Amino acid sequence: MKPKDASVNLEGLNPEVLAAFPVIERTSREALQWCLDQEAVCTSAAEGQPGDGIHSRKSLHYPENCPGGLGLAIDAGILDFARRWAWLLDQALGEGWDILIEPGPTIKVTCKNCRLEQVVPIPTPHAHLERDPKKKPLPDPTGGSTTSGGPPDTQSA
Repeated sequence: MKPKDASVNLEGLNPEVLAAFPVIERTSREALQWCLDQEAVCTSAAEGQPGDGIHSRKSLHYPENCPGGLGLAIDAGILDFARRWAWLLDQALGEGWDILIEPGPTIKVTCKNCRLEQVVPIPTPHAHLERDPKKKPLPDPTGGSTTSGGPPDTQSA
């Protein structure tokens, strides 16, 4: 995995997080392949009528604006990829990890015909991973069983 730029400090990560990098890479490829295997999804075609607020008034989705309807909206599957990847990460990393899908930023869009204002997400969701020691203690760097368990018990019979 590569950092986006010099501001990202991968060297400061806990060794357990660094050890997850191969899993992150593998599951990313698996999620991408899953997306490639999916059929394209049309979310809008020749329905509705000008002024319904779904498309611009002159949209070629509307049969009234053109013969037979000339517009299609196709789901890019970006959120599907992020959800699939999060599920694969959760399965592969297991207990002790929090995996969240954080939505991309939003923008305000105003329809130039009807002046309807909507907040629209920009489709750039991403996975957010945290190794949560409250769910599963981190290994003790001194050789103990867990960070809360101290050094190993060598006196047991």
